[in-house]
This record gives sequence, structure tokens and C-alpha cells, in this order.
Amino acid sequence: MPLVKEIVRHYCSRVEAAELEQVGYLALVEAATQHDYGSGQRFCVTASYAVRQAVRKELRRSGSIVLPAPVQTALTKLHQATACFEQQYGYAPTADELAVCSQVAN
Repeated sequence: MPLVKEIVRHYCSRVEAAELEQVGYLALVEAATQHDYGSGQRFCVTASYAVRQAVRKELRRSGSIVLPAPVQTALTKLHQATACFEQQYGYAPTADELAVCSQVAN
């Protein structure tokens, strides 16, 4: 598991780290099932290669994340409400305060 997190750490600025970790864990399981223990090759070599390949493939596949229009609208509304609340009250709002201020259900 630390192997996957270490590899994903190098790529996490481009895509959500949790998503890449999940892809890495699946690649690790696949590497464990396909590894030939009698070949003399260490498993960590096979595992790190498989995880890197899966993470790179996911990055190429995902490109950029496109949010649906209603989600983007809600995020914009939340950002505006947060800025307004901070300016008015002088501190960052809690989730409940933000929901009331922006009229978005939590």
C-alpha cells in the first residue's frame, strides 16, 4: 500500500489523488495475480511497474475533469457565498452557515 501512495504522490497534482490510488490498488492486485514467483524477479519490481503503467494510463484517459453544468453552477455559487460571508463576518463559514448563505442543501 505505501508503494501505491508513493507512486501516486508524483502525479497527484494533475488528478485527484484518491482516484489514482484506487487505480493503483487495482493494478497492484492484478500484478499479484500475474506475478511469476518462480522467475526470480522480485515482486516489488513487477508491482511498481504495473502501478506506474496503470496510473499513467488513467492520466492519459482522464485528460481533464469536466463537471456537469449544474455542479459547476453550484460550485460557483458556493465560492461566491464563501467570499461574501468571509467579507461580512471576518471568518470562514462552517458547512451549515455556507449552506444557509448560499441556499444550497447540504
